[in-house]
Amino acid sequence: MLELSDRGYIVLDDRRNRSMNGFITNSISYKNNERFWQLNLSETAPSSDLHVGIQVGCLTRLLQELCDGDIHSVMDCSKVSTAAAVLATQTRRADLFGPDLQRFHCRVGSFLADKLLDIDSTHHLVQTREFCHVQGTHYEGFVPTCNLVIIPLMRAGEPMSRGVYERFPEAKLVHYYSKDESHDRLSKALVNTSNDHVTVNDAIIVDSVVNEGKTVRNIIRHIQSLVPRGEETPRIHVLTAVMQKDASLRLPLEYPLVRFLALRVSDNKYKGRGGTDTGNRLFGTC
Repeated sequence: MLELSDRGYIVLDDRRNRSMNGFITNSISYKNNERFWQLNLSETAPSSDLHVGIQVGCLTRLLQELCDGDIHSVMDCSKVSTAAAVLATQTRRADLFGPDLQRFHCRVGSFLADKLLDIDSTHHLVQTREFCHVQGTHYEGFVPTCNLVIIPLMRAGEPMSRGVYERFPEAKLVHYYSKDESHDRLSKALVNTSNDHVTVNDAIIVDSVVNEGKTVRNIIRHIQSLVPRGEETPRIHVLTAVMQKDASLRLPLEYPLVRFLALRVSDNKYKGRGGTDTGNRLFGTC
């Protein structure tokens, strides 16, 4: 069944039972290793000696995502929000370019960040803090988390990331140029070491357009590769103004615990070039 499945989830408990290791190892070839996902039975369960595919966290978290309806799909905001549809209309105008278009992309970033906060049922994107009330008392309230790294894909994702950064002003902002140039800086921003305990910050990947999603995949895999054995993979979110329909169908299946939000999903497979390229329109380099 494992060999024939499109996607296999292998759940590991904390008893380190190795009776299935030989069978599972024989069932997984080098070519299809990434079709198998390792889940711990609970968040506290240590990792076993068997390391399968990409570790995506714990079974309870997967079930929670299933119950919330946030798995295997992209949230197309223009289908459920008139405000998103109005914003999407503005970003497609041929007479907008340069700073004017950048301002709309910044608004798109703020809108999607607000939407992300709205659907954050587990409150991982916020933290509590004590404030002084105008009447002289003290109270606790929510503020956006500081344990977060915002990753704009350069250069077209930069204006959108400004809007996201406004909503998460205590986050780290790391511009992503290429795999060779950016992975070291990204690793330093993501990894926290305290008392020999290593954790990885949550992340928001920002791009104006996701076509096939090659760069998005590279970043997701890099973040997951930083997680030590036995630790839960951080929550990863992808925000984009436009996602091509094929990518909207493939990416959530490949990364079921990554949350994808798009201002709109497009059936148009045309890739911008010259004057229609989003980066050129944003920065006046048509």
